[in-house]
Amino acid sequence: MDITARGTIDRPIDEVWAILSDFAGLQEWHPGLSTCETEGSGVGSLRRVTLKDGRGATERLDELDESTHTLVYSVTESVRPATIGLSARITLSQASETATEVEWVVSPPESDGLTDEIIDGMRAYYPSRIQNLADAAHRRADAG
Repeated sequence: MDITARGTIDRPIDEVWAILSDFAGLQEWHPGLSTCETEGSGVGSLRRVTLKDGRGATERLDELDESTHTLVYSVTESVRPATIGLSARITLSQASETATEVEWVVSPPESDGLTDEIIDGMRAYYPSRIQNLADAAHRRADAG
């Protein structure tokens, strides 16, 4: 069972990709983070994130493809064990010269601990992250 979130960002794909592809730079566009520490660089690197509510996880960069504007990561550690093994694929596509389509497909692991509450939380969480990515792209454009 995949969870899919989609959205359109009114910025060119290269601008959105510049933000998304910086695996270590998640704090620029995720306002719910209190920390983001990265170990390594490129595919295989790990980022340890802590949310402001104290929950945390470690995510591994599994794929970063500039030609298809695709970033894939997986959860390797989490305070919510039911989410360990979750895989996510974020793909950008050009909607127009000035707009970018975002598709975020999350594949939760098969787990007895994966409750309806966690699934419903994911369904709400990922669309808001797309909005955060859009907000960051607009802030960069306004600053630049």
